[in-house]
Amino acid sequence: MRDGRHEGGRGKDRPGKPAGRPRPASPRPGKAPSGTRPPVPPARPVDGDVRPARPPRPPRAVQVPDDAVDREAAAGGTREVKLYGINACRAFVARRREKIIRAYFSEAVGRRHFAALMKWLAQQRLAYHLVTDAELERISGSGHHEGVCLLVRADPPRSADQWLDTHRRQQRGCVLALENVGNPHNLGAILRVAAHFGIGAVLVPDAKSLAGGAAVRTAEGGAEFVEVLDAPDFISTVRAFRAAGWRVVTTSSHDGRDIYRTALPEKCLLLFGEESSGLSGAMLASGDLAVRIPGTGHVESLNVSVASGILVGEWWRQHGGR
Repeated sequence: MRDGRHEGGRGKDRPGKPAGRPRPASPRPGKAPSGTRPPVPPARPVDGDVRPARPPRPPRAVQVPDDAVDREAAAGGTREVKLYGINACRAFVARRREKIIRAYFSEAVGRRHFAALMKWLAQQRLAYHLVTDAELERISGSGHHEGVCLLVRADPPRSADQWLDTHRRQQRGCVLALENVGNPHNLGAILRVAAHFGIGAVLVPDAKSLAGGAAVRTAEGGAEFVEVLDAPDFISTVRAFRAAGWRVVTTSSHDGRDIYRTALPEKCLLLFGEESSGLSGAMLASGDLAVRIPGTGHVESLNVSVASGILVGEWWRQHGGR
């Protein structure tokens, strides 16, 4: 009887319920069965899940070409230039931080050397970005950025005539004139020498070329203390300096007086030529005094930045240190 009750209990249907559910028909290929929900897409990763690392995004504000001088705005001729290198940027910040448009730092360099600047930029509502070294190389256009790049407004350079108008009463001084010296590292090293010995100005054919980039970085902050003047016509510029009472001193590897046995003029325009061939014949003929640096003769000549350091140092010894 126990087995019969067991079988009868299972065999009886409950009231109101069908005896069994019909087997669903097989769905068509590519179509979900009627009454079913579409498949749920995979859930997004939640906190704690391992996500693939994303490459850092470049700052949206970056609009910086690769050359040293970025662009000249249509209105007013305002130029934007890039400065990079720790000492060059720190010197600029100390004297002209209001000219900064935007700043980029590696995190380590920004926190260590420019924390006060970042705070000031935030107070002024000026943008700065912490970026990778690879991004800094792209932004600055140089692998020698040293972890910082500033986009700044550059002051228009003065001409040699404008500078002379404001220095006509000057009794003692030394100005350097660089004829076709084009290597930016040599130019930067010369600016560093000039700043060290208190040289008031440097003449070049195109002063805009020294507004930023490798020359300013190589100057290690010295570019902030030396005015670079436009002198596209060196012959007329030399004549103007002579008319204003400056004596013109030319330099050569082989000809001229021994610099260490020569009294240099107190008011001196010192000419240097391009790296390979020196001063042109016209410039050599324009001088009042020709000097040379004595040596063993084992090498043809000295690098122009090294020669400038020796000659300017001698002028400083005779006159500048008083």
